[in-house]
Amino acid sequence: MQTNVIKSICPNCGAADCEEILTYSLIDNMLSTECKCPICRETWRNMYGLFYLGYSDKNGIFDRDGLELRY
Repeated sequence: MQTNVIKSICPNCGAADCEEILTYSLIDNMLSTECKCPICRETWRNMYGLFYLGYSDKNGIFDRDGLELRY
């Protein structure tokens, strides 16, 4: 399977950025999306690992340790 961090590529026909997301699920720190290529009808799952980076509120943007990030 070909992968790319900028484009989503169908593992069957190689079409780029044309997938339809059929379902998604979030379990603990993993996001799983079921995708379908409208060109060749192939289906597959993409899995992503999620981790906490920080938060934002009306007072600013903060990292995971609560330190303010300035841009």
